[in-house]
Amino acid sequence: MDFRVFAILPAAGCGERTGLDIPKQYCDVLGRPLIVYTLECFQRIPWVEKVLLVIASDREEYMKELVSRYKLTKVDLVHGGPDRHCSIQNGVKHLRDCVLERAEDGEPDREVGRRSTPLTEEEPVVIVHDATRPFADEDILLKVTLAAKKHRAAGAVLPLVSTILESDSHDVLVQSLTRSKFRESHTPQAFTWTTLEASYSKISEHDLEHGTEVLDLAFKHTGCRAKLVKAPDYVWKVTFKKDFMAAENFIKARSSEVYLLCSEPTLSDALKRLYDCLATRSLKVQTVSAIPDGVTSSHITALFHLVEPQQKEADIICKQNLNALVSKSASGGLLACVCSVSDDDDSTLMMTAR
Repeated sequence: MDFRVFAILPAAGCGERTGLDIPKQYCDVLGRPLIVYTLECFQRIPWVEKVLLVIASDREEYMKELVSRYKLTKVDLVHGGPDRHCSIQNGVKHLRDCVLERAEDGEPDREVGRRSTPLTEEEPVVIVHDATRPFADEDILLKVTLAAKKHRAAGAVLPLVSTILESDSHDVLVQSLTRSKFRESHTPQAFTWTTLEASYSKISEHDLEHGTEVLDLAFKHTGCRAKLVKAPDYVWKVTFKKDFMAAENFIKARSSEVYLLCSEPTLSDALKRLYDCLATRSLKVQTVSAIPDGVTSSHITALFHLVEPQQKEADIICKQNLNALVSKSASGGLLACVCSVSDDDDSTLMMTAR
């Protein structure tokens, strides 16, 4: 990426629609808060430089603990406002004052305390993404980012599923809208820096109190017509209680990949038995000679490196590869094992958890 990319994640809402005691972004999903899944998506992407997480002030200490526990090194915490636009505006101000406005003599950044670095000539792009959309991946983030670089603004959209009816103040039908002309707006959205900054510098009090759509704000105040990018169907927002069950099921499905990393490509009888055993447990099993590009430890339930007992050199290399993978900050939940396999041994496997 030849330009800088930042992200602003509004997360100061109270989540009233879920009817829960705590905001939905902090609710537990399979052992970790929902917001951690979202932040890890950005943490794993090398070309995203910094993530500004906009939170309610009373959640600051809690979020500091999460940032430390899950090694979310890109995250800066910013205090939010009473509504979505106010929170994003605070994120924009923090990005301008504490990240982008660097003194020429290299003074430390205000609040973050790091030495400043000059802006590149290429204008930065800023991603805006809801903290309660935990499944955005690098593919859709990249598409939206590149589209914003070209068109000044871009946003993820999906086609409408249901027919949209317009009603009057008495809930009486006025008209049925033509569904094919409309799209559901989702995040991620992305903007060139000047477009986003101008939009929030010109925002009205009415926009702050009643608006939520940043693409519309950019159109209203800068005349920028955003590029609409077709999104995958998993960018949905966790909003209601039922969404938590769907989120758990999605995480389980996406974390069910098993890679058999083999020093020999030939399937031995022992390896075939292991493959069949794992496949019967509804796991996606692949036998590979190397970990495929783009696969991170967050995708993997288990990774086995299989060696014959006498292949000491392969065993050493295997352990080095596994240690390197497990040491990554996003390796939570990964079970990595070194397996010695022998066709002459009914026990089949001797496993050492890493």
